[in-house]
Amino acid sequence: ENPDHLVLIAAGNSGGSGSQTVGSPATFKNGLAVGASCSPDTNENGAPTFSSLGPTADGRLKPDIMAPGVGILSARGGTEGTATCGATLKSGTSMATPVTAGAAALLRQYLMEGRLAGYIAFTPSAALLKAMIINSAQDVSVRYGSNTCTGASTSISYGANAAPNNNQGFGRVQLNAVLPLSEGEFLTYVHDNRALASGESHTYDIVVAAPGGGRSIRDLRITLVWTDPPASSAAGRILVHDLDLLLTHTNTGVQTYPNGRAASADTLNNVERIHIANTSLTDGDAYVATVTAKTLVASTTQNYSLVITGNVQSDRGILGSNNNGGSGSGGGG
Repeated sequence: ENPDHLVLIAAGNSGGSGSQTVGSPATFKNGLAVGASCSPDTNENGAPTFSSLGPTADGRLKPDIMAPGVGILSARGGTEGTATCGATLKSGTSMATPVTAGAAALLRQYLMEGRLAGYIAFTPSAALLKAMIINSAQDVSVRYGSNTCTGASTSISYGANAAPNNNQGFGRVQLNAVLPLSEGEFLTYVHDNRALASGESHTYDIVVAAPGGGRSIRDLRITLVWTDPPASSAAGRILVHDLDLLLTHTNTGVQTYPNGRAASADTLNNVERIHIANTSLTDGDAYVATVTAKTLVASTTQNYSLVITGNVQSDRGILGSNNNGGSGSGGGG
């Protein structure tokens, strides 16, 4: 009913008890379940032991994202009967969640004010905001055995192929990895509220273009998100509409599947990300990203949002300020 309303919920603080500790309502599929990472003054690429772990009962990835949640300065109420208040240091996924909510609000304002280079001002859907946040996520490499991000730690890195995992989801939110803040750094392409009928596909042409000024090629990231219809209370699998993201190298025919899967589509999650490390990219490499509606049962069409970032050239679609139309079979807007 409110497709522009992105809901964020703390993943929980029961990670010390092991896997499947993300509880309801953070097991929902259409918002963001937020885990806690360590603060920059300790190790921003670490996670405390209290941050709850996935997966959900039906095998979906949780949490979705992480943000600093250890030693965060928070508002504190005053003594009863007084009008004073103060601040206090707190830790928990309930500290990480407002950090992420603030990031989402900044993204929304950025797009609504027309600040994304090459795009008109528009009101983004919740799915697009979620896609941009997940597309920005950085690998959280270690999990500490303490709640304070000190002492012994173990590796939870998802490695070179950037497969998400149930320790960290897709990683730690980092807005400057999806919003280019200097010219020539990288480009961001967004497509919002695109509709697919069952069995239909949209394609997006992508060509790697090395940056100037001695800069290295940035990683290529592509993230697909859709707001999935509600499942029945008795459903064993929560996903209702199954969309697929696939990246094909035009010259070699090599196909890359999302979420770190070696050779198969994701049939559980309504978030799919493909991440190609810069070490695997060469100037002039050509790719085609394909979004396909594999199964639709609750309606005849399904809207989706797509984000592409990197040193690449692609089509901006109907949201582009030059309104230059589509790319391939249905690419664009």
